[in-house]
This record gives sequence, C-alpha cells and structure tokens, in this order.
Amino acid sequence: MKKRKKNNAERAQKQQRRKEEGKRKGKGTIAMTNRENEAARIRGYMEKKAYADAINAFADMTAAGTAPEECFGDIARAYFETGDTTRAADWVTTTLTRDPQNVDVRILLGRICLKEKRTQDALKVYDNILASHGNVLTEAQRAAIERYAGLEAR
Repeated sequence: MKKRKKNNAERAQKQQRRKEEGKRKGKGTIAMTNRENEAARIRGYMEKKAYADAINAFADMTAAGTAPEECFGDIARAYFETGDTTRAADWVTTTLTRDPQNVDVRILLGRICLKEKRTQDALKVYDNILASHGNVLTEAQRAAIERYAGLEAR
C-alpha cells in the first residue's frame, strides 16, 4: 500500500511539472510574438519617417520592459533624424556594444561625426567600415558610404 501511494505521488508531481513547463513554453511564444510585433511597430514608424512616434513607442516599451534589442539601431537613427546627435551617439554605442558587426549603425556613426563637423573622424569610420566589412557590404551600404564620405568604395 505504501508503495502505491509513493508511485501516485510521483506521478502527480510529474504531471504538475509538465503543466508548468507547458505554461512556460506558451508564455515564451506569446512573449516572442509580442516582441516581434513591437519591433515591427517601430520599423513601421521608421518607414513612415515618424521618428518622434518611434521614439515615444520605444520609450513606452522600455518602461514596460519589453523593448526589442533589434530596434536599438532604429532608435539611434530616429534620434539622429530629429537632430539629437548626443542621444543618437549614445544609442549607437549601445547598439555596437551588443552587435559590433552592425554596418548600418557604423555608417550612422560616420554621419553623426559629419554633422558634428568632425570630418576626420567620419573618414576614419568609413575607412574602417571598408577595411573591416568591405566584402559583406551591400550595394546600398556602399552607395551610402560614397555619398556621405565622398570616398570611392574599395
């Protein structure tokens, strides 16, 4: 009799653990879906060039603790486009700390340098991009470097 009670108790514990795992898995899926929706929302604002709306939406997401990291570069660009180069530079730093291979954000860093009249720094950034990432640059990225730096993409 005692052995049966022990087996029943073990079985009940296993069922409880499975239920909890299922709940956790379900929540993770919902959280990912929400995070993807939030990233799409930010990108939608960026495509419409509604930079202030993107910044405000991201601030709300940050306050709620659901800010998607893949949008950090977009927020840096939004601050740049609104004229706040200091905050843009902060977000560029944050983005590059998490994703050092992000070429678009590196190009934005060069643009920030140009806007702040630091031409030599901007040229160094663009040269670095061409030297480090030259083989993986898209045509659009090469064109942007040529346009902003006046360099011939090598």
